[in-house]
Amino acid sequence: MTLKILTGAVALAMLSGQAVLLAAPLQKKVLILGVDGTRPDALAVARTPNLNALRSQGCFSDRAITHPVTHSAACWSSMFTGVWGDKHGVNSTNNSFTGNRFDLYPNFMRRLETANSNLHTVAFTRWAPLSTALPGTDGITNFPQQLPDDDITAATRDLLTRGNPDVFYTLLLDVDTEGHKSGWGPTVTNYVTAIETADRRVGEIMGALTNRVTYTNEDWLVIVLSDHGEHDSTVERSRITFHLFWGPSVARGTIRPSPSIVDVCATVLTHMGVPIDPTWNLDARVEGLPLPPTRYGTNLIFNGDAESNSGTNNYGTNNYTPNRGIAWWYDVSSLTLGVYGSNTNFPSPSSPGPTNRGNNFFLGGIASGIISQTIDLSDLAADIDDPGVDYQLTGWFGGRGSDEDRMTLGVRFLNVTNGLLGTNYVGAVTAADRSNVTGLLQRSTNGTLPSGTRLVEFVLTARITMGGNDGSADNLSFVLTPRADAPFPILARGFASGNWQVQFDSKTNRLYGLERSQDFQTWTTVSPLTPGTGSQLYLMDTHAPDGQAFYRVSGRRP
Repeated sequence: MTLKILTGAVALAMLSGQAVLLAAPLQKKVLILGVDGTRPDALAVARTPNLNALRSQGCFSDRAITHPVTHSAACWSSMFTGVWGDKHGVNSTNNSFTGNRFDLYPNFMRRLETANSNLHTVAFTRWAPLSTALPGTDGITNFPQQLPDDDITAATRDLLTRGNPDVFYTLLLDVDTEGHKSGWGPTVTNYVTAIETADRRVGEIMGALTNRVTYTNEDWLVIVLSDHGEHDSTVERSRITFHLFWGPSVARGTIRPSPSIVDVCATVLTHMGVPIDPTWNLDARVEGLPLPPTRYGTNLIFNGDAESNSGTNNYGTNNYTPNRGIAWWYDVSSLTLGVYGSNTNFPSPSSPGPTNRGNNFFLGGIASGIISQTIDLSDLAADIDDPGVDYQLTGWFGGRGSDEDRMTLGVRFLNVTNGLLGTNYVGAVTAADRSNVTGLLQRSTNGTLPSGTRLVEFVLTARITMGGNDGSADNLSFVLTPRADAPFPILARGFASGNWQVQFDSKTNRLYGLERSQDFQTWTTVSPLTPGTGSQLYLMDTHAPDGQAFYRVSGRRP
């Protein structure tokens, strides 16, 4: 499969009688290909050249989280609405949409149509009940469930070739069908073969997309994902799925932190230019699009304050909510979100704790468990390795009264191949530390990133002693500070052939300049900024003044 990715377009305009080339905005479009019931471990052993081609030019995660009820009704509802089941109401293990609250939490097709009624939104499915989750979509076509994916694939190709959809969802069902028939997993030959057939169909669909007559004027976001793995099995077999993003606007490499199925909603809306209204109360965050560069002096833990999604749930026991997915975190345990003051066992807005607390805090839930998050620091590699980067790890931790339920925040420093370089942790506040008072206390530690660190994994652990897990945490923070370069000695200085020059030992990943002043107040750079080489470097002032002058060498990171 040959894929063409367009990065720009031009238009011709006239300015003062001259032809001027102007960049023309590309038309934003979205294609979502659902490959129902695909386990990532089986995908890993299948021969999938078309998906591999998309992956090599986009970004990918095989650690995406789906709804705890691993059936299509609950999972696809989460994707379309951008919220978990406590909000959209679809939580049936019988794979029905009974109890849905789509009036309060509409799908992203309806939100797009509300924002711009000129958009053409389309859904092709092989499971007729899915139409229940898609009110507001311009066109919904249900293909026979008893037939294979050939017809829906051909129709998808035809619409991409002859039509003009703006947001287009197609559901391929054969992998899930084969799982029901033969079983799921990487050792089930028929199941793996079904994945390989789905890959061929993805290639055919992508061929139609990239050969559209209008393709050069379009910015397609292509999302390929599964709603669940095996039904009602272990977490790894059922709730862990894959997400793949392709297109000129997407990031490259591994998606970090790990995404959730609800995140597709926010990503589609963002790509299509529809602002996310906070009153929608989405649980979704944007995934697959480039993140801003890592910045010193800012908190690098995403959703460290537990405020990125709501802590209120409509099902559960005494507010100890079942796992619903915490934004930005890899969350498959009972650890969840609590709301300050919503239960007599919880800290209140006036309990000991952070002064800048929001509505939510991390809550242990009903058992011991962990959530984790991995961030990429590759853009700081040169600083980390020389001269070094310091970190401070901080959080607020606590529990209820004399209970010993507690939380800790661990940090693991990893190299580019996920090799462990070092660890640290903070937290583990005891009941005695709290004087048996319900609330949270601040704990902090610091250190230096081990040389070679490229990834940092945060692990929030909740330990239960009895009853519900009242361990709590909030305002988790990880802040980096670059170390200053040590002063470097000047090896030689003076005039040579009428020019004033200086010689010194340079470092790589630095830019050096020779600066001159005549009063120690105003300094002027008198040499080109020169990259360091790791060896001796010469800088020269080719217009040295006749009178008195002072010189210094400046060095900075690019």
